[in-house]
Amino acid sequence: MPSSLAYSAAGLPTGLSIAPVTGLIPGTPTTAGAFTPAVSIENSASRAAPPASSSSPPATWTAGA
Repeated sequence: MPSSLAYSAAGLPTGLSIAPVTGLIPGTPTTAGAFTPAVSIENSASRAAPPASSSSPPATWTAGA
């Protein structure tokens, strides 16, 4: 049986959240500014994948409220 994935995120702008099953980030930012979120993905065997924002330098999101 294939492993299922669980998504989580820290540092998202207020008003955005991550769906733990799909990894989609819906919503409307309610706070303007620059954000550097960290997205994590873990499989059902509790093995964490490298952070999705492990780019160098980390990606920065700019949100307007």
